Amino acid sequence: MRAFGSASRLELLRAMQDPRQLDAAPGEVSEHGVCLALLARTVGIAGPTALQHLSKLIEAGLCVKTADRRGGGFTFYRRDENAITDVADRLRHV
Repeated sequence: MRAFGSASRLELLRAMQDPRQLDAAPGEVSEHGVCLALLARTVGIAGPTALQHLSKLIEAGLCVKTADRRGGGFTFYRRDENAITDVADRLRHV
């Protein structure tokens, strides 16, 4: 639940929900997810700050980090929809 305690983390999750809606440069969105630079720019925070927030979301199991080896080894992030649905279901039953 602490992962939801930050407005920036919630904004990062929202940004990853539908990456096609983001103002992305070529290569910033792929089937692997959304790159760190685009997420930081979208939320309006510095890259290192975005990385700290994403690390908390990964630790909480709400998002995953992937690498697109064909695209030069960039790191992408995407939501774990199953984990988010599980949390939402549990909250409905509280």
